[in-house]
Amino acid sequence: MGRLLIGLASIPLALFISHVSSLIVDFPWGVYAAVALAGGGYILLLTAEPIRRHVWLGLGRTHPVDVVLAAVLVTGALGGAGAWLLVKQEEARLLRNHVRNGGFEKGTDFWETYATSGGADSRGALDTTDRHAGGVAFRFDYESPKTEGQWGSISQRIARLRPKTSYAATFWALVEQAEPKPLFLTADPQWTRRTYVENQIAGWREYRHVFNTGDSRDVDLRFVIEAPGRVWIDDFELRELKQNRQER
Repeated sequence: MGRLLIGLASIPLALFISHVSSLIVDFPWGVYAAVALAGGGYILLLTAEPIRRHVWLGLGRTHPVDVVLAAVLVTGALGGAGAWLLVKQEEARLLRNHVRNGGFEKGTDFWETYATSGGADSRGALDTTDRHAGGVAFRFDYESPKTEGQWGSISQRIARLRPKTSYAATFWALVEQAEPKPLFLTADPQWTRRTYVENQIAGWREYRHVFNTGDSRDVDLRFVIEAPGRVWIDDFELRELKQNRQER
């Protein structure tokens, strides 16, 4: 009876581990653990004393073909259901937005305090007048000439991402009376890879910044303004990309 109970409990436990793995630990290792646990639990279930006595030694002797066919059908149904759940779980994981308060509807909660460098005349504030969606956006004002080492910045630290995985950060921006490429988004500590906001297009425009986490699980997504102008940002999101999808 103990083996039967363990086998029955292993299957929902495997589903729970698989779900938690997509939120806390590296997804593939969580799936491997869940599959191993579910497989082991199913074997325990099939070899438990009540099943062995009533099915394999009971019905198996009088209706062997029916028992084998039933076992094959049940195994196939469970395998198919498990595969379907894993696919749906991965789809939900890819749709998850890792940015908190990306629309600034909760003010600047989850965002680092606005910072400046090199004595830049730069300010950052919430704005309810111009926004892409919702009731508020974040506005950058920069009045210093473009100079190396001078900038204004706001950032958000994103934790528990998957290492060696590609992510796409998207946001909407509005530019007013600005020099070319006044503001950029970066995800690496050296600010090497940048996605700049342009000033040639009127109105709100969506931008996309794709990066790979490398060996890190945490990234600092940072907006930096370094040239004169006024820029609004809104609806900032970060989602994982499929591993077989090549994007730039």
